Amino acid sequence: MGEHGRSEILKKYDRQFSEFAKNLLDLMNLDCIITQSSKDHLKFAIRDSILYRFQSIRFHLDLLLQTYEMMLTRCYENFLHEDICKLENEIKKVFFIFDDIVFNICSMLDYFGNMIGYLYMGENKSKIKWNGVVKSAHDKNNKFSDSEIAECIKKEHKEWVDHLFCYRSMLIHHRIDVSKIRRSLKYDGIEQNFDVELFIGIPVGFLKTMKVVSREEADVKGLSIIDIAIWLSSQSLETASYLTKKLKDEIRPVIMRHVEKKIEKLRKSRPELFK
Repeated sequence: MGEHGRSEILKKYDRQFSEFAKNLLDLMNLDCIITQSSKDHLKFAIRDSILYRFQSIRFHLDLLLQTYEMMLTRCYENFLHEDICKLENEIKKVFFIFDDIVFNICSMLDYFGNMIGYLYMGENKSKIKWNGVVKSAHDKNNKFSDSEIAECIKKEHKEWVDHLFCYRSMLIHHRIDVSKIRRSLKYDGIEQNFDVELFIGIPVGFLKTMKVVSREEADVKGLSIIDIAIWLSSQSLETASYLTKKLKDEIRPVIMRHVEKKIEKLRKSRPELFK
């Protein structure tokens, strides 16, 4: 991968994050026109919490990439004399960081659910979390279930978010999740040099729970824990961006109706302004 590879991965994340952050700020500015509530500090606290989690995901993704690179360098320099026990302890750091990425993404999704709860159902639903919003989206007695964003929430939940929450639950309550590790030395007789490969596969439980790729496909493509961490980080931003854009589209007409009502009220109370 190298420094260049890590830099490109992080640049892509930063581009996705910048676009999402802009849409999120636009959404909050739109909502201010509607609510102008003294409780808006709650909404902004949730907004800042969402941005914080994405910054934390980036930090851990960068840390994961750096850790893997350092381990690869170490294997290259000490292939014949590497203490296997020490190497295994170093490899555990990769799993520690991967777990943290999962936890941060799930936390971000809960914050996102809180934001939707606040925007659509009021202050008393500002701690509804992701699963609470999903439940409201399926509840035909809840007006929220009639919204377009409710359908979007159900779609994202079914496709991958529900699986990720199940995976997080397994990590917290049941057991750790590890994967196969391969260390090999490749010698090029023509160039007369050798290359060291350190492969850390996708955790077994993740493959079973998430179902985004089969074990056979992962083996054929040589997908690693690094690949899946990059995918997860990107997918979380894609989902957040998609939902934020949908929220903006749904809230704009509400704003127009709200402004029209205010103008009509002003027209009746101050007709001289419209002469």
